[in-house]
Amino acid sequence: MRISSFVLAFILLLASVNAAVYTVNVSDPLSAGRFFPTDAKFEVETLKYDPYPVSPGDSFDVWIKVDNAGQNDAPNAVFNLVLSYPFSSKDELRTEYGRLPGVVSATKNQQPGETDMQVNQAILKYRIKVADDAPPGASSIVLNSYTNGNGGSQYSTKLPISIGKTKTDFDVVMQDSSDQGTTFAIANAGENSATAVTIKVKDQQGIAFNGAKSSIIGNLASGDFTTVNFQMAPSREVKEVTIQVSYTDRAGIRNTVEKVVPISIARAASTGAQAAQQQSQRNRSQSPSWVYGLGGFAAGLVLMPAWRRIRRKKNETE
Repeated sequence: MRISSFVLAFILLLASVNAAVYTVNVSDPLSAGRFFPTDAKFEVETLKYDPYPVSPGDSFDVWIKVDNAGQNDAPNAVFNLVLSYPFSSKDELRTEYGRLPGVVSATKNQQPGETDMQVNQAILKYRIKVADDAPPGASSIVLNSYTNGNGGSQYSTKLPISIGKTKTDFDVVMQDSSDQGTTFAIANAGENSATAVTIKVKDQQGIAFNGAKSSIIGNLASGDFTTVNFQMAPSREVKEVTIQVSYTDRAGIRNTVEKVVPISIARAASTGAQAAQQQSQRNRSQSPSWVYGLGGFAAGLVLMPAWRRIRRKKNETE
């Protein structure tokens, strides 16, 4: 069977192109059976982001890995993170990384027993803020990467970020205040459950404590409520207190929210030492009547004989 000169020339041309672009290094177990482009080529992926999923209004850290899957080195790698709603950041988003080795250099520097070439990898970390009104679901950040500054090959990679509502919210009100303490009612008013809930009264002027300032509540499912009592004595001038509620959300993240709670104290609640002090004051206020009674009794004992002599003389004259 004869092959036309045109077909033969086409096959030879195709072979020469493939030989110039792809090679196979069968001597390297990491590269065996793989094809690598001659020029530097970037492959981008998200290693992880924490927390997962992210919540509206929160910040998170993201780690991005860039592999130079080409045979040649990237002489001046540049990475630029592009953010749009609902993401923002105060960090510098452009990284001039410099030389990023290719597969050939990575293979030469491969250590004995190493199962993953890392010389040709760049790990980038960014701190990103999620908008307060971010909708739940997946939104993307974009990494633009260049093999040789802005004049090299450019790669644009979308990296999805999962946004979920993992937090919850609370309602806190003052229920009662007396000599036995001040009681607050706390309810999980959000959509998600809260675990390891603690409540603490924040220090402020005009409030005296005779006991712990915080209390462990436990778990509160959505819609659940409980009460907690503090041995505290707010003065009449105090019209509100700040309550700190700490909890672990659905993503396993510890959160603390503050609630300003109005209070109405008919009279300053007194506990412990204050109650003892008030009782002592009452005792002192009652002591004069006892003293006066005792004095009158003593005076009667002294004057009784004289009164009897006067009475006897009066009878004799009559």
